[in-house]
Amino acid sequence: MRDVTRTLKYSLSILVGCLLITLLGSSFAYAGDGAAHKVQMQPTPIPVVRVVDTDGNTLSHDALIENGLTYIPIKDLSTHLNLKVRWESYSHTVYIEGDKSDITWSSLTGKMKVNGKDTVLTTFPQIINNKTFIPLRLLQNVFTYQFDWDSKTKTVTLLNNW
Repeated sequence: MRDVTRTLKYSLSILVGCLLITLLGSSFAYAGDGAAHKVQMQPTPIPVVRVVDTDGNTLSHDALIENGLTYIPIKDLSTHLNLKVRWESYSHTVYIEGDKSDITWSSLTGKMKVNGKDTVLTTFPQIINNKTFIPLRLLQNVFTYQFDWDSKTKTVTLLNNW
């Protein structure tokens, strides 16, 4: 009887060990897969950049620089840029519609479509404190907005007349 109990305990401990290894292994694999699509930046990146129009009117104080790229909060500037911005929370998708172009971006997959076509990007929009920030270069490339940069004052001047 003692041998049977010992065998059962041994078998049970092996089974529990295998289960733990399987569960931990799949958790790490899932975390690894999710990290590839993660597009969130740090909650408070610095330095902060000011965005103005050609008359010097401040459009946003919330723009920022991250890894040498300037990101602007698209919702804050949408009225000044004649862009319609919409967020679908269930699909984590941002829609940005302009007069001649539009962007669809999923924060879950990192995939972006420009004018309905899949686009390969080297820089992606970011979500910080529940705001969508897009790279200034994306505004220039997709919507043909022009800008000027003053490194001393950390000011972006949008040059288009909208």
